[in-house]
Amino acid sequence: MRAECGFSADNDTRPETTSACTFSQRQGYISVDIDGGERIELSPVGDAPGNFRDGAGNSVYRQRGLGEEGQLFRLPGRYLFVFWHPDLWNCSAGTLSSDKGCTLRQGSLSFHLATSGTGSITRLRVSPSGLTAVNEVVEEELDGTAHGAHG
Repeated sequence: MRAECGFSADNDTRPETTSACTFSQRQGYISVDIDGGERIELSPVGDAPGNFRDGAGNSVYRQRGLGEEGQLFRLPGRYLFVFWHPDLWNCSAGTLSSDKGCTLRQGSLSFHLATSGTGSITRLRVSPSGLTAVNEVVEEELDGTAHGAHG
């Protein structure tokens, strides 16, 4: 499965950069191939789910925290974030117009999108986060309905 992978020093800080990767899991064994980078092989340990050993015999643990967004692994000295790529940059029309709106994420960069209004005029609100220059909210009037957002 294609995904986006990145590393961070702790589990509360999303990676500043991510790379395309391939995530594979078969019979409890996990392989992560980062495009142009390293390959991580994890073997299950014992009967408790989420306990692994890497290729060097080090303990690795799957952590909670990403939910449907992906998986998080505690490796020796760092955390591996695996984001399910199709969901990172995809917002349906229903989600856009819901009370919560939708957040599109890529590493530390995110855009929260929400629409409001009825009829032929719709207001679109975009709240960026993680940009290097300006993170100002932008509001625009659309002549029509927002049918979705994709990155």
